[in-house]
Amino acid sequence: MNSKKATCLLATVVTLLWAMPALAVDLTLQEAVQTALDKDIDVLKALEDTKKSDAAKIVAESALLPSLNLGFNYTRKDGNYALAGQRDAYGASLTVTQPLYTGGKATALLRQSQAYEVSVVQSVENQKEAVALVVIRQFSNILHLRENVAAARDSLSFAENHLKEVVKKEALGVANRFEVTRAEQQMSSYRTQLIAAENGLESAKIALLTTLRLDPHSEIEFQGELKYTMYSGDRQDSLARAMNNRNDLRAAIASLSVQKDEIQVAASGLRPKVDLKASYTWDDPKAANGDEDDDWKIALEVDIPLLDRNETKGKIIQQKAIYRQQELELERLKEAIVSDVAQAWLDLETAEETVNSTSLDLQLASESLRLSQVGYREGVSSQIDVLDAQASYTKARQEHAAALSDYAVKVATLKRIEGELVPFIMTFGGDIS
Repeated sequence: MNSKKATCLLATVVTLLWAMPALAVDLTLQEAVQTALDKDIDVLKALEDTKKSDAAKIVAESALLPSLNLGFNYTRKDGNYALAGQRDAYGASLTVTQPLYTGGKATALLRQSQAYEVSVVQSVENQKEAVALVVIRQFSNILHLRENVAAARDSLSFAENHLKEVVKKEALGVANRFEVTRAEQQMSSYRTQLIAAENGLESAKIALLTTLRLDPHSEIEFQGELKYTMYSGDRQDSLARAMNNRNDLRAAIASLSVQKDEIQVAASGLRPKVDLKASYTWDDPKAANGDEDDDWKIALEVDIPLLDRNETKGKIIQQKAIYRQQELELERLKEAIVSDVAQAWLDLETAEETVNSTSLDLQLASESLRLSQVGYREGVSSQIDVLDAQASYTKARQEHAAALSDYAVKVATLKRIEGELVPFIMTFGGDIS
């Protein structure tokens, strides 16, 4: 094979590979949630707070540890007052300070750092729960719209077959041109509905891929199906779970503890401070007329504030006011949880009734369509009966899909309110209902 043929063959292969569509990647609900937890901007920002928490802990612990300071000094004297060769003098010192009592400030800061760490961890988990619920809503919407597309395709297929049947009837003289025109009009309407359904599905996919921070044009197949499994539980159990598991509630309680210790930090301004100090000092012998001038000492220093112009008193009043505000916010959060649980159960019960109702409607619509088709073939039903039955069946199918999707979201919302959504999804995967 000459080089020209080889080049042409290579170009052909490259062109074919370029033209081949990318292989679709399957994505389950569980994988979608995990992707969001790994890549969501708000989650990543919340994780950065853990570094701030670690830094705060280091600072708090340092207040109880000894400090070591090394000092140097250099003195330049005027020649009129210094002997020859003694104009420059040097010195050095080494001081170790161990805090013994800080008025409660050091221990309060340490407790604060520990409570702040709890608050940060719970805030991160709360953000993950919020992101997971967004993904579940979008994923369920995709499954719902996918069913709408399937229903629209089936309707279009029905319309095409019905048109063929009417055309045959017209040829046999048992149908008129008006019936053919009406069948053509219905087929055109269903084709338009299919295009709208497909575009709606594509928009929903783009929205979810954007949430997952993936390429909106990625070839991804979303795995899962809409199904109904009745959720078991009761209001009291959900309320107990929420009060025990809600991450935002835990974070608020930890933040309240942080603020309580902030009062102690402020109060330490009027309390004694006790430090143990040890120092060693070396001075230039030339500056001391040739005598060695090395000194060391150990001292217990007590600093007792007597008057600070009410600065500490003002800080204490300020921090207590902030503490009371956070107490009230905590009470409001608990009341909101009680309300959220009650509302979530009402919504879930409504969604359950809707699923049952639309399921029955779908069964009846399916049977009505079957009977109308049989009657039309046998000449006992009119064309309009068939067309109405098909439209009712399509609508019932879409409404049932919407009800299943809504029920799944309502279950996920309840688990979010209980503070257990992420572990629930990671345990049960795509079976969110």
